[in-house]
Amino acid sequence: MNPTPGASGQGRRSSSNACLPCRRIKMKCRLPQGSSKCDRCTRKSLDCVFQQHRRGRKLGTRVNTRPSDKDENLADVTGAAETNAKSPPEPGLDEGHRRDEPESTTRDFWADSDGFQPSSLLNRKAARGNFSLQNVLSTRSEPTSATTSSSSARTEDPIAKGVINHAIATSLFERFMGNLNPFISQFDPVLHTFDYVRETSPFLFSSMLTAVAKALNPSIYSPLRDHAEKLFAQAFRRGDKSPEVVQAILVLTYWKEPEDTRAFVNVGLAIRIAMELGWHKLVHDQTTGSNELEARRARNIERTWLVLFVYDRSISMQTGRPWMIERGQFIEAVGEWYSSSLASLHDGLLCAFVTLRLLTADVPGLLHSRDDSLHKHVHNPRPLMRIMEDQVNRWQRQWTKTLEKERCHRFLTAFYGEHTILLLFSLPLQSSLSPKSSPIDMEALWISYNAAIKMLHLVSEESSTSCLYFAQDSVHVMIAYAAVFLIKLLLSIPRSIRREIETPTLQALRTSALVFSQQAAPENSGCALQSSFLANVVALVEKSCQRRIARSDFDRALRPCLEQQPRQRESGSITNQATGVNHQGRDGVQHQTMQSSHDHGIDIEMVSDLSETPQSQDFNFFDNEMWSSMFATAGFSIDDGIFLPDVDG
Repeated sequence: MNPTPGASGQGRRSSSNACLPCRRIKMKCRLPQGSSKCDRCTRKSLDCVFQQHRRGRKLGTRVNTRPSDKDENLADVTGAAETNAKSPPEPGLDEGHRRDEPESTTRDFWADSDGFQPSSLLNRKAARGNFSLQNVLSTRSEPTSATTSSSSARTEDPIAKGVINHAIATSLFERFMGNLNPFISQFDPVLHTFDYVRETSPFLFSSMLTAVAKALNPSIYSPLRDHAEKLFAQAFRRGDKSPEVVQAILVLTYWKEPEDTRAFVNVGLAIRIAMELGWHKLVHDQTTGSNELEARRARNIERTWLVLFVYDRSISMQTGRPWMIERGQFIEAVGEWYSSSLASLHDGLLCAFVTLRLLTADVPGLLHSRDDSLHKHVHNPRPLMRIMEDQVNRWQRQWTKTLEKERCHRFLTAFYGEHTILLLFSLPLQSSLSPKSSPIDMEALWISYNAAIKMLHLVSEESSTSCLYFAQDSVHVMIAYAAVFLIKLLLSIPRSIRREIETPTLQALRTSALVFSQQAAPENSGCALQSSFLANVVALVEKSCQRRIARSDFDRALRPCLEQQPRQRESGSITNQATGVNHQGRDGVQHQTMQSSHDHGIDIEMVSDLSETPQSQDFNFFDNEMWSSMFATAGFSIDDGIFLPDVDG
């Protein structure tokens, strides 16, 4: 005979009791009449298990409380509730990290274990962002954890500490939300108000002010940056874990110092914190939150997880390193997430980027291997590449139209689309440039070349807008990548192809350098460094072109003399005086060469320098050391992906 619901604490519960899956995420549990599973567990195929609450006194015990004690206890609880209602939330702490009601201290520890894996068998709280030896070895359901007191939080506030005054902070915060947030799509303008961010997390508040001060108020940028870095170190040392800590770390990676190479590591740290908080188990559910504030907080977590996914996949594509976040149900349902009534204007751009990364993330793994042997993975990649190009182009058209309200969103959509095509088609092109390969893949060359040129043209089209001035560092790295690609291509391909693309390539680079110089950006900003780098690299290429033209003129002047040389050698061999005639022939050739060079106005010193270089004047596409040295001279490290601010233009 099957037990009736509610027997032994299992099955149907009282009207106030929720199943364990719903209770874990604090969701309302609805059980249809005559059903043994609630709506949510049925919809998501979860194990629907009900347990009775374990609060109150145990059966068979007596409560020996005097009436006076009851009154005092009631007064204490009421006073504490009023104090908590008036006080702001503790900075750096998520809702899930605040102490639960007293019932949690009397909950049966063993009843929380529902499996035999460490994540299920160990203390639940120890496996949810509080993994420490003390919590693992504790039988209490609520672990002891260090929290940041409200008094210490106030001392971390940059306004209270005197780093910045309230008026300037208010102005900078408004500019951040208006000018910088559209590029990163990380914050909800309705939720993330000045007061909310300041009270919730001094670390996030300081990071946002630091980023915007770098562009708009350089005089206070250094003290704000130092303060934000100090809070970062403190959060790392304490092991703080909250949505605000994750967001603050990300903001510090968007607009950073030119020599800062910590982006990959810091993004990895942010992802680990998010996983500690359980974000990798997020599911799409429109009913999250009992009111709008809670719903926006829940959506804030979801938005940040999507930002991390895009950032993780982008870094993986650019560096060739493995990603950390796997695609899951929530990420693949990003279209439903964007259709929510709580969606902000900037959520559309984030949804577009997630869709693009889902579309293309697996392709490089199919086309690339350690020994650059393309055909080991895909016998004929051409059909695959054509399909991917068509899908990326359709993605561009769809989202450019969808995001037409925000100008920088249109720019970023087109820019990221061309950058993705460049990344994809550079892989088969690189394989075809190998010395062991067959002739150059002209389709891959032409498509990747056009994508890089279009990226530079998009930059020129935005010369009169703020899209370039406020763009994050990753956009500047993409522009530098396009420039490096064009230069390597220009100096590595055969002369017959080079002649066709040399002029438009140099013109696009010159125009982009001019556009960035006209931004009048502060020193060591992305625009200033980009302008210097592009100008330097154009100068290097033009010098190489001049040397090549001089060699070409020299060869034309030398050709008539070389045509006479075989006849002189033939005459010398007949008279059996080869040695003397040959010396005389060489002297004659040298004399005629010098005279012809003088007639054509060729620099003899340049010609003598060229005589020591390879005749083809082509660069080895696979000589990474040579390319690294060349572009470092121009002001960009292709190994670290950063600008070098000490290079003189």
